[in-house]
Amino acid sequence: MTLEATNWEVLVVGYWNRAILTPRGVASMLFKLPEGAGIEIMVPVEGLESAQVKHEGIIVKVDDRRLIIGMEEAKYENLQKAMELGRNALTELPRTPFLAAGFNIRFKVPDSEFDVDEFIKTTSDTRLFEADYKISVYRWKRQIPLSDGLVNLSVAVDDSSEVTIEFNFHRGSKKQEDLVSWLSLPREEIAQNVNKILSAIRSPLFEEENNAPN
Repeated sequence: MTLEATNWEVLVVGYWNRAILTPRGVASMLFKLPEGAGIEIMVPVEGLESAQVKHEGIIVKVDDRRLIIGMEEAKYENLQKAMELGRNALTELPRTPFLAAGFNIRFKVPDSEFDVDEFIKTTSDTRLFEADYKISVYRWKRQIPLSDGLVNLSVAVDDSSEVTIEFNFHRGSKKQEDLVSWLSLPREEIAQNVNKILSAIRSPLFEEENNAPN
């Protein structure tokens, strides 16, 4: 199966104080950069969203409820770096009321390699078509317990026939140590679980090999 990694990110959900997590605060507390080190600050044109801080391909955005750590190139090496920044946020700001932490791993699959009719569509879809309703997105979802957290697995197909497979590694907890532990999952273990799940749902739809990024 041909996989295109896209839009990977780490999220820490809590009540963040944006007065502390300014661009300079992000640089010092999350990136651990010395005073005066160069960072790139990306300010939205309309000014409605938070500024983003970028350093060496890792991008941090702080909302009132979510700390989002993205990456320019979706691969496990960068995911590991983003998880480290998430741990830094948890340990540097221990008085923040935390709710959850996790990370999203997404792949796009060419529609030519994916049989939507066999994998997602049901007889109920046929009845909706017969009733003159259009379906814009097909989505198949499963929740898989993993260690002390969950993997929320979904396969979605939109009306342009774009197929997206998403792995949401989620741990809900108000305890700092629980969330730090979840964001400390080894890179090898994460990749192994992703590949194992891909193989398990492969059935006749997916080829035996895949090209998930290292």
